Amino acid sequence: MSWIDRIPEVVTERRRLVIVLLLIGTVVVGAGNAQVEQSTSFGSAETDSAAVEKQDFVTEEFGDGDNRTTELLVVTRAGDGNALSRESSLRTLRYQRSLLNNETVNETLAEGDSIRGISNVLARAAVLRERRDELTERADRLRERNDSLAADIETLRADAERLSARGDELNRTARTLVGSLTTAQTLQRQLADANETERRQIRSRLQSVRLSATEQLNDSQTAAFERAFDRVRSRQRQLDRLNASYAAGEVDDATYANRSRRLGAGIRAAVRNGSRGVLRAEFAAVERRATALAERRSEITDRRDRLVSDFEQLENDTAALRASPPDPTVTEQIQQLESMSDEEVATLAGDLFGADTSSPLGQLGLQLLPKGYDPGTGSADARMMVITQQTAVDTSSGATLTARTIDGQLAVRAIADERSKLDAIVFGQGFVTTEESRSMSDSFVIIGPLAVVFVLSTLLLAYRDLVDIVVGMVGVLLVLVWTFGLLGWAGIVFNQIMIAVPVLLIGLSIDYNVHVVMRYREERADGAPVTEAMRRSVATVGVALTLVTATTAVGFLTNLTSSLPAIRNFGVVSAAGICAALLIFGVLVPAVKIEIDELLERFGFDRAERAVGTDESRLRSVLQVGVWGAKRAPFAVLVFALLITAGSAYAGTQVDSSFSEDRFISDDPPEWTESLPEPFAPGEYSVKQNLHYIHDHFQTPDSRVSVLVEGNVTDPETLSRLTEATDAAADSPVTYR
Repeated sequence: MSWIDRIPEVVTERRRLVIVLLLIGTVVVGAGNAQVEQSTSFGSAETDSAAVEKQDFVTEEFGDGDNRTTELLVVTRAGDGNALSRESSLRTLRYQRSLLNNETVNETLAEGDSIRGISNVLARAAVLRERRDELTERADRLRERNDSLAADIETLRADAERLSARGDELNRTARTLVGSLTTAQTLQRQLADANETERRQIRSRLQSVRLSATEQLNDSQTAAFERAFDRVRSRQRQLDRLNASYAAGEVDDATYANRSRRLGAGIRAAVRNGSRGVLRAEFAAVERRATALAERRSEITDRRDRLVSDFEQLENDTAALRASPPDPTVTEQIQQLESMSDEEVATLAGDLFGADTSSPLGQLGLQLLPKGYDPGTGSADARMMVITQQTAVDTSSGATLTARTIDGQLAVRAIADERSKLDAIVFGQGFVTTEESRSMSDSFVIIGPLAVVFVLSTLLLAYRDLVDIVVGMVGVLLVLVWTFGLLGWAGIVFNQIMIAVPVLLIGLSIDYNVHVVMRYREERADGAPVTEAMRRSVATVGVALTLVTATTAVGFLTNLTSSLPAIRNFGVVSAAGICAALLIFGVLVPAVKIEIDELLERFGFDRAERAVGTDESRLRSVLQVGVWGAKRAPFAVLVFALLITAGSAYAGTQVDSSFSEDRFISDDPPEWTESLPEPFAPGEYSVKQNLHYIHDHFQTPDSRVSVLVEGNVTDPETLSRLTEATDAAADSPVTYR
């Protein structure tokens, strides 16, 4: 006996052991149901293509390296107004302040510039413009100080030149007076040995010297000079007489030396008094002016040093402002716009958001304005704000956001809804997750009862027996328990694609059950007892079901070749569920049915039911239509089948095989569901509509591509081609600055 033949024997002869083992297995596997997680993500495609490799390189080498963030888009529409107006911007800034003050939102915000919007751009630009104006005013004041300092330096130089000239003049006059007094001393010495004629000539020369020396002097100076002039002559006469007495031996050496020394000192004192002494007041005035000039020079030096320091500080402040523009808080931004008039804000917006703007703030603003915005007008019908949240998962791999992040996004929308004048659309991955989760729940709420009705109707039509119906329903339930338990133990998340799995398994389980039970009933109708009838059923139908299960499971497992994790997981779960259906309806259900039927027959209940379609019923007549057609007109049936096949093949060529997660975002439910009572009535779904509005009207953060240039990137020809490509891209209607 082969192992295939032994399986029916084990199922029927050791059925109680089989039942116990499978029930234990159900408990163990079913425990995995508690670990099943829901997700709306399909994961990133995994492929070894060159494009993916280069994108990974760009992300690693040129990205910020932080993929644990997600962006929330808030679009504010102005209706008939202007989304760039002062009042509209203030409303948005006050809304941002409410977000920052909300603990649920604030704790999810990323570090740094977590909120970026047009209102922030306008406020920061206004603050930046004020800072620049302040620096310009400081520069103007410094230039004025510099001009004043230059003028004072020139005045000081001129005064110093004049003072130097005056000093030189006084020194020349002093030297002249010294010369005149020296000449007077010489002439007085000659006068002692001269005759009368010579005396007259010498006296005439002395008078001439006196007059010449006092020609440029005032009266007081003249009187002082003349006194010194007369003192020089008097001391010289005394010295001449002393010399004569010493020569005659009338004076000893000591007396001569002492008296000659005193007379010489008197002459020198008289010369000093007659020269610099005469000009003492003038020399003192020059000294005073020199001191004043020195003080002015020191003060100008201090002013120059302070001016140089102020210029250096201005350069540092300018460089700091250029390198790190001001980052005012939201409250400071509100105060800034409140201090401005409507016209000032409108002018700022028009200047900042011009077509040729080179300002980083202006370029950022253009990215947050609608595609139809006319640059430079300062008027728009909507604007976008981007909120960056820190996440606990790597969002680049398509991981589902955590509840903390989703709660933050929901709070952002709730706060926006409280402000009726804001008219905001809020979109983020958290809303996609929330709506998809609700969509799956709504679908199960509707599909679940329909599936139960379908199963009951099918089983009622096929069995018309309460016991078989209950056993079949329990079998279907156990298949789902096994499938979701395996899903939980494997750590596979339940997403939108997985919704098809329960429906698939329910239909397949009923199919398996009907095959096994109908074959069992046929054997019973032929007189076989319960155990033997089930053995024959499992031995015949079971082999076919095993082959069908194998081929079907292999078919689903071909999804393992997909680059999308969600598709691969779908194939694995479907294959596992199909195998579970074979195990339940090929092993457990036959064993249970034997126990139940034998028990009921011991109590006198006849369990020999007829197989559906084997009696003279309308269903038998319907089932024989195909046989009748094949016998009477086989060619017509063949042509009909070929036409249907050809039409289906043509329709298959029209199937759009492109992938987009947008197709998995919930649409508004059909109108007929609006009349359903609670709890069957589905909720409202706005994510897809909001997403389409944003994509149609704005540049979104996910609509960017990277261009990687490899090789000698500094080569002039390469740079030239890059410039041409950049210009061509800028002129393209599908690109934005």
